[in-house]
Amino acid sequence: MRVAFAAVSLGLLSLSCATPKVKLDEGPREYVATDYDTVLKAWTRDKQFTNVNVMDNVLSVTATYESWDFRWAYVVRYAEDYRLTVDQRRALKHISRCCERIVRRVLGVSMMSNLWWCC
Repeated sequence: MRVAFAAVSLGLLSLSCATPKVKLDEGPREYVATDYDTVLKAWTRDKQFTNVNVMDNVLSVTATYESWDFRWAYVVRYAEDYRLTVDQRRALKHISRCCERIVRRVLGVSMMSNLWWCC
């Protein structure tokens, strides 16, 4: 019984740590402005590196891949936040479609301690 419980617990733990699946296909999406946070989280990865000797975060890295899916959710959120008219929304979506060949990756890096700059 304990072995089965441990196996199930380990399986659930490994599922919770898995990298979220994302879709790379293009085309229209059915998003509302509140979906942006979920889409942003799906396309963002972050990692912290810790110095175990002093238990201090040495480096924090966050990267977001601005995919077709991400840009579509961004346009919907932007249009809602800035109260764009229907014509302005269409123009913004058209611009987003024209830029589909441009791929951007946003990377943020921060260091928690200035002691590492000395070397």
